[in-house]
Amino acid sequence: MFPLNLNWELVERTDDYSGSDLAALIQDIFYKRIRKCESVTHFMRVNKDGKEYYVPCSPSSPSLQMKMHDISNFEMFLPIDIYYKDYILSLKKDKASVNEKDLEK
Repeated sequence: MFPLNLNWELVERTDDYSGSDLAALIQDIFYKRIRKCESVTHFMRVNKDGKEYYVPCSPSSPSLQMKMHDISNFEMFLPIDIYYKDYILSLKKDKASVNEKDLEK
């Protein structure tokens, strides 16, 4: 999957979240990152573990001018990094669907 070092603040902020809430939160984070890649106009080729990948980058970097949909094989994208701030931004929007009373039942 992907490495993730959770801190206790994040655990506490999602304490009331159901499994479905957490799944929706993670999905929201990934889709935001993918949507961000869709607006990128330049990609850089990088080699990692003997494979060639494309990484979104700024136009000022040595890069190829192209859109995400110009890359024919989705597996050629380097995995997208997810940061702590991505979780915090999504937590502001995605709230728990259950409350303390629901959990006591």
